[in-house]
Amino acid sequence: MFEGMATGNTDGAVPEPAAVTVEMLRCWIAGLARLDRQVDDATRVAQLELLERLKSAAAAAQAEVTVDFVASQRAEQVAAGVPAGRVGVGVGAQVGLARRDSPFRGGRYVGLAQALLSELPATMAALRAGDTSEWRATVVARETRVWTRPTGGPRTPSWVRRWRGWGTGRWRPRPGRSPTGWTRGRSWTGPGARPKTGR
Repeated sequence: MFEGMATGNTDGAVPEPAAVTVEMLRCWIAGLARLDRQVDDATRVAQLELLERLKSAAAAAQAEVTVDFVASQRAEQVAAGVPAGRVGVGVGAQVGLARRDSPFRGGRYVGLAQALLSELPATMAALRAGDTSEWRATVVARETRVWTRPTGGPRTPSWVRRWRGWGTGRWRPRPGRSPTGWTRGRSWTGPGARPKTGR
């Protein structure tokens, strides 16, 4: 069902697929309803792992689409003469609607997507590869939003590369402590993001 992807590879290598279209996405959804259940337990474990990776990769793709959508909508609003203070209003609500969620949650999705693409490249790479979940990426964005590097570079703490197989509580930084080499800075604020609290 995944057009352009390899089948029957024994070395684990997968060639680059063709550009994924809306029609292909609909085909994938329909195909998953026919997942092969007449398999052994080893295959079931592989199915669970790959389906989890697929969810994460889909979340990464949603983040990229969200950032592109926000930029396009803001450009359209500016071109239409929308006052500067109103540019971007309503975009989060549209994202929430598309994701079958509330306008408030839509704003949170926008903030997360912008953080992943502009400030958390390692987290985004892990999400895209299926090595972490959207929830864990959200926690990373939330926990690091008040930290900045002395160089002003992207806020990508080294511990995001060691999380596979860990519970969220194990790799989450301790309250009041930042990763080595990081300092507290201006709080990150994105659409729908709330100020850091002491909790």
